Amino acid sequence: MVVNGDKISFPSGGTYFHDGADKYITAIVEESLNAKLNRSNVENPWFVFGISYPGALSAWFRLKFPHLTCGSLASSAVVLAVYNFIEFDQQIGMSAGTECKAALQEVNQLVEQKHTMIGQALKALFAAAE
Repeated sequence: MVVNGDKISFPSGGTYFHDGADKYITAIVEESLNAKLNRSNVENPWFVFGISYPGALSAWFRLKFPHLTCGSLASSAVVLAVYNFIEFDQQIGMSAGTECKAALQEVNQLVEQKHTMIGQALKALFAAAE
């Protein structure tokens, strides 16, 4: 694994995580963070935490890498993700109020337009499939 600026090049030649990501995450934690912070001889030195969707990620990380963590706090973590959950958007719209809702919709529309313009380039940047 070689770190070049903000990209990580893996021995397999890729610059992104794939099916073998767990060994690379383990290497990052064990070789980089633990060595940098002089925690190499400490068992399970990391406690991961997050709120909402990052909370779900912290819970997943704890389950996936119990040998790297001593615990996880997943406050308000999403435990059952629902595809195209429009009721969430409706609740945000009601809670935000008319003016804020309009501003959020405008921002969303601008992001969608930009994605339409550069979507393929963005997918290529991350080697993402269709």
